[in-house]
Amino acid sequence: MMSINAVKAVEIGGGFSLSEIPGKEAGDQMVMSDDGPEFLSNNAGGILGGISSGAPL
Repeated sequence: MMSINAVKAVEIGGGFSLSEIPGKEAGDQMVMSDDGPEFLSNNAGGILGGISSGAPL
């Protein structure tokens, strides 16, 4: 995909729309529940630091 000269950007998760809001609002907040840690949102598309968080990709 990156070798195609016409490609200018690739979006993962919220990508382009998340670039327009502050990081404080874009981050996925983690909270503890009875089942273990859970995320209040999935703005990162299930990927945190290149590792799957278990959320839908």
